[in-house]
Amino acid sequence: MLRRSAIVGICCLTATALGAECAHSAHFFIFESESRKVTGYLDGAAQNGRIIQFFCHPHYLQDNSEDLPAVERVLKLIGSHSQEKGYQILYTSTNRIAAFWQARSASKIVREGLEIAVKAQVPMVIVLPEGAGDMIWLNGKEVPVVKKKVGDRMLSLLCIPEGENTLRLL
Repeated sequence: MLRRSAIVGICCLTATALGAECAHSAHFFIFESESRKVTGYLDGAAQNGRIIQFFCHPHYLQDNSEDLPAVERVLKLIGSHSQEKGYQILYTSTNRIAAFWQARSASKIVREGLEIAVKAQVPMVIVLPEGAGDMIWLNGKEVPVVKKKVGDRMLSLLCIPEGENTLRLL
């Protein structure tokens, strides 16, 4: 089921994802303004319906790294802020994210009248046409549509399972 917030993809994490001014050392993260930068980035993604990703070079996570304490603080901040706000986090690797996007791009959506055929190579969320009601037929079952305001638009969203799917607008 969709949550009200964006999905946050985290491939580990580093302060380098926060901008050039803190790219040289994760120690800059101790300042409160950097905490606001991270939480603002998360909240902005949620408000605008975006998927975001943080990446960390593995050497930042080594036990002997001088940056490890700061990176751990960043991870804890993202985890606690996301939990507080109800954001979903996926901890993964960059190759899994690339494989997801390649599979997603191979998915097909074809609309004919009130029916929509979706061949999903991975589970995904689709935006339904404007005017979609609160319920829709998905593979012969009536299921709820998730409404989400993104900017000034109200989107109708539906979680689609992997495989061949037939939707019918009500």
